[in-house]
Amino acid sequence: MDRATKFKEAVQPALALVFRIEHKGGNTMNVPSEFAIGGVYMPPLFIAGLLGTVAAVATARWLNRSRMSRHFFYPPLVFVALLVIYTVLVGTFILPS
Repeated sequence: MDRATKFKEAVQPALALVFRIEHKGGNTMNVPSEFAIGGVYMPPLFIAGLLGTVAAVATARWLNRSRMSRHFFYPPLVFVALLVIYTVLVGTFILPS
């Protein structure tokens, strides 16, 4: 079993506790098609975007505190790049839609 599969298996039960996962139809696969948060259905890409934003903010704060962001030409562009990278990684490996 590779690292991505182990990470996915470790994270999905925690996400299932936080979000009530809804499945469309008789889908036997364990792939969420939407999340119900307070009775409002959210697409997986929205949740991946929220988690990607949280990860990008945490990384940007760490880069600022360790003064590594001074090596970047335009730090806000690096933040947007981190946001996109984290959203794609979360959407691909943690919340496949």
